[in-house]
Amino acid sequence: KSGCCVIQSCVESAGGELRDCIITKILTNAVQLSEDQYGNYVVQHLLGLKLPRVTYILIDRLQGNFLTISCNKYASKVVEKIILDSREEHSTRTITELLSNPSDSMLLMDPYGNFVIQSSLQRAKRAGARDDNGNPF
Repeated sequence: KSGCCVIQSCVESAGGELRDCIITKILTNAVQLSEDQYGNYVVQHLLGLKLPRVTYILIDRLQGNFLTISCNKYASKVVEKIILDSREEHSTRTITELLSNPSDSMLLMDPYGNFVIQSSLQRAKRAGARDDNGNPF
């Protein structure tokens, strides 16, 4: 538990190569950390830094796992943060993967996946998305 606070503090206070090394380790273990009770806070903290390159790499690491991790109690918070707080291009990549999966309806029935769907709808509404009839979401 305290380890996640220490890592977050190290990311904040370290500079240069040391900071890059810490971030690289987090990115390398992004899926496992996202699914962890405390590790998900480290990943969310990284997203909160709003470093476009880091966010892009993080999404790359999570790509192909979004449906599964959206149904995980801890990782679903990471997915929600990507959808709600990242640049539009990042949230679009994530939402596209979720909606292109043949099993995407399982998200509606899942207690955590349902929140991810709600976050996706919130983001779409914020972006002014419209349905096939031209009506706003």
